[in-house]
Amino acid sequence: MSTFKLSLIAMLTAAAASQADVSVMFTNNLAKAANPFAENTPGTVTLDFAVDGGGNVTLDASCSESNATIVAEIDKFDGPVGTVSYSGAFGTSFSIALVAQGGTLRLSEDDLGGFGVTGQNQWRIDRTETEQVKVTPSGLDGASIDFKAVDWTSRANGSVQMKAIGPQGAYTNALPQSDGTWDLDAENIILNNGKDIAFMNATTNNGDGYVLAGISFDVVQEIPDPGVKVVFTNSLPNDPATVTNMPISITLDFDVDAVGFVTLDASCEETNAALVAIVDAWDGPAGYVDYTNNVSFSVKLESISGDLRLSGWGGTGGLGLTGQNQWRVDQPSESLALTLDSLPGVALKMKNFELTSTQSPAYLKLDASSGSFTNAITSSGTLVIEQSVLANNDDAMVVGVAVTNQGYVLSGFEFVLVDAYEPPPEPGVGILFSYDDSTKLDFGNAGTITLDFAIDGSGVVSLDASTTDSGANETNAVNGWDSADVGFVTNAALFGKSFTLTGAASVTTTNVTTDGIITLWNNNGGILAIQGQNSGRIDGYTLNVRTNMEAMAWTLSGDVSLDFESFSYGNSLNNAGIELSDADTALLYTATAQFGDQNVAADGFSIGSGQALTFTAVTNYTWGIALGGFSFQIVPAKALSYTDWAALYPSMTGGMLDDDDNDGLDNLYEFAVGGNPVNGTVAPAYMPVSSLIDAGGSSNVIEYVYTRRHPVPVDMGYTLNVSDAGLTLPNWADDGYTVIDEGEGAPGFKTVTNHVPVDANTKKFIKLVVEQN
Repeated sequence: MSTFKLSLIAMLTAAAASQADVSVMFTNNLAKAANPFAENTPGTVTLDFAVDGGGNVTLDASCSESNATIVAEIDKFDGPVGTVSYSGAFGTSFSIALVAQGGTLRLSEDDLGGFGVTGQNQWRIDRTETEQVKVTPSGLDGASIDFKAVDWTSRANGSVQMKAIGPQGAYTNALPQSDGTWDLDAENIILNNGKDIAFMNATTNNGDGYVLAGISFDVVQEIPDPGVKVVFTNSLPNDPATVTNMPISITLDFDVDAVGFVTLDASCEETNAALVAIVDAWDGPAGYVDYTNNVSFSVKLESISGDLRLSGWGGTGGLGLTGQNQWRVDQPSESLALTLDSLPGVALKMKNFELTSTQSPAYLKLDASSGSFTNAITSSGTLVIEQSVLANNDDAMVVGVAVTNQGYVLSGFEFVLVDAYEPPPEPGVGILFSYDDSTKLDFGNAGTITLDFAIDGSGVVSLDASTTDSGANETNAVNGWDSADVGFVTNAALFGKSFTLTGAASVTTTNVTTDGIITLWNNNGGILAIQGQNSGRIDGYTLNVRTNMEAMAWTLSGDVSLDFESFSYGNSLNNAGIELSDADTALLYTATAQFGDQNVAADGFSIGSGQALTFTAVTNYTWGIALGGFSFQIVPAKALSYTDWAALYPSMTGGMLDDDDNDGLDNLYEFAVGGNPVNGTVAPAYMPVSSLIDAGGSSNVIEYVYTRRHPVPVDMGYTLNVSDAGLTLPNWADDGYTVIDEGEGAPGFKTVTNHVPVDANTKKFIKLVVEQN
């Protein structure tokens, strides 16, 4: 946020002798229900607060559920819960409602206890941005809730992120341990009556999540919802010959006081007294901004095409443009510009337009710094702008229509001020193997270079590079590639993910491949090569006879796929080139200069977890090249096909239902659970496991956990079959179990947890069935 940002809440609470907070913990002792859909669901929970004459707060909690056990647990929240700082709230009362969305609110006794939402996991808030708990105040009298913190417990794993969406924006926070507190004080989240803050899981894995364990807040003097509103009221006659209805341009001058309240002084480029009087009538209080104080700024309205006209149509009146209809904005050629002035580094963000005399169907079109948007108009009234439409200082926001002969009279609008719009960087990741020392480095026989990438909560990609070589010079050189920003992704599904590229060298002589030695040179700013015929290139001993052919492979590990766009090369000579290959494609590229860049975006090179992009010397060229770097797009993981997986094992000759290594598992099953199909002495890495657990009371369940590929390949399915008739004549059926959770597994896999009810007198047999259509 800009340094203009006004912390009105800080001004209002500065006089408080000490930090005042109301804290409510949702501790409970309810056991997990045997039927999770029928028990422990309190419905809507209402927190009624009473503030005494000294600011001390007492809670009386209730719920819409009549079950005595649940009511008793909710009643345990009652009692003193803190103090408030705003003396105007002393002697008053107010309420906060907790309501679930995307499921049913559920009391969970996990760890410290709290609230979850029924769905993916019955006891947590976990289905990504679907399961939510909304916190909404009511009954506040001249006061606002200043939200301070939220507590969590029973976090699923270390990758979980909590997301909060309030009136002022969205916020995301990693949950580093099983339980803790997220301090939201610095975010200045203000809730007025009827405004809510919603808590959800931001992690893309539906199996992740947490339990909402408590909330903390203060009560402060009422802070209006930000917004500056202008209404173009007039009652001028709609006579096309009345040229005095045409003000040329209108200037809206705004003054912001020390608190943030805004006053309007409107004027127009016109001398007609009656017209000036109408525009002057718009003067007065115009709203509140939480962005800046003690400043003045203006918004100028002028036509781009057609003449600006005051129109009395629609009862309240407003602005139109001459053209198809003299009193409406109703042709694509007609448009109006709104330009913010005198606030460098600031943008005007549109909240809504007030429209009258609307013809339907019509479409209001906006062009601004942040892009072009079209909004359907179904009737006169308030058109809420859902998109983030931003126009920077001195840049016009252009308002028009998108359909000929259908339009509207613009009777007003409302906006807020925000940081100036900065276009997001172009998505993509690039890395250069920079090195400027004259000493050649080598990374030892079988030495590797590892590039660890992490994507933060806003899409910025960072790099942590390392090597298996222990030499100080090699380690320092590779560490020099580390960067907090090597690229950007726009797909929110990728936020929070990490992945690794590992580079290794190999040398092939008469069909025998051995490990190679990677080298680093300072040529052309830094290049990677392989020790051999020329230790400054990826080549071979006399390429034309194909001996000691060198290759450098970069293997991906992680829950993403990479689409390669380009690579840079160096240290080439005449007739130099390289072969680039992935699991499906192999193409030759000729170097056109001593160093340069080769665009490969259109050639379809893409790798998933466990696959490699390989640079290989070939006999088609006299010389090889060195690798200076590469670039790629990060995309959601693509399902690995059986065919591509089989290609990783050239010695496998059987089909899906064959068992090449005679270990009792067919090749399809080995593919499904991450096994090795050509080595029967190596057990599949992720075989199903089971255990008997106590489900409470006299009930037990078999917990059966299996691993599946992620994403699941097309036309492939995983199901459980359960039988209680023994193995001789089993009655296998695809039912009798409940999927409890899905969690992160090894790269390219998920773990699926299932519960199968069982009692002391029943035998259950369970098997994992994998099918490929």
